[in-house]
Amino acid sequence: MTSVPRLVAIDLHAGPAFVDAVQSAWKNDEVVLPVDQRLPIAAKGQLYKRLGVDAVVSHSPTGQVLRNDLNSSNPDDLVPLREGDALIIATSGSTGEPKGVVHTHHSLAASARMVGERLDLGSDDHWWLCIPAAHIGGFGVITRSIHFGSRLSFASTVDQATIDHARENGADRTSVVPTLIARHRFDGWKSVLVGGASSTDLPTNALSTYGMTETAAPTRGSRNGRFT
Repeated sequence: MTSVPRLVAIDLHAGPAFVDAVQSAWKNDEVVLPVDQRLPIAAKGQLYKRLGVDAVVSHSPTGQVLRNDLNSSNPDDLVPLREGDALIIATSGSTGEPKGVVHTHHSLAASARMVGERLDLGSDDHWWLCIPAAHIGGFGVITRSIHFGSRLSFASTVDQATIDHARENGADRTSVVPTLIARHRFDGWKSVLVGGASSTDLPTNALSTYGMTETAAPTRGSRNGRFT
């Protein structure tokens, strides 16, 4: 009989330790829940209880990465997990309490391949993650980097100086929200995926996408706001 995968919350800022924790969980056939770092401690605890989190990976006060097991025997809103599941993304809760949306290893790989075919991605790319990894758009940057074996770097803050610095250090692909592309220049980047609302005035290297937490990939895409 196949055992139910354990759910591991990754309560870390996006960075190498975050990616290591994700891959370690996946090697153990566990499902990961990236935690929004903007959530208060109490809200994180409520989320863990609601979704039935079995363990949490986080930093100790001294900066060490620790894994703590939780008692999740009575979750409020248990998300049924099955073999092959890889990821749970918490919804925004815009229509009520946040829910957990499950993505499989198959759907994440299919998403990476689809975007890869559209953008001609490969191992020589360098992705820059500058939006929250707790959202599907941000986590997708990580899965594409893993899938294609490409380099991945991370932003602690986002402004024109950090964008230019990332490009100078080899980053050439990223995903952003519309406010970032409206306020900043991404000159010289191979591609900039713009998630969220449709944008009608984009530079030629930007691709406007529309996706939902329930989909592991942009559901539609366009250049300069023309959806295809």
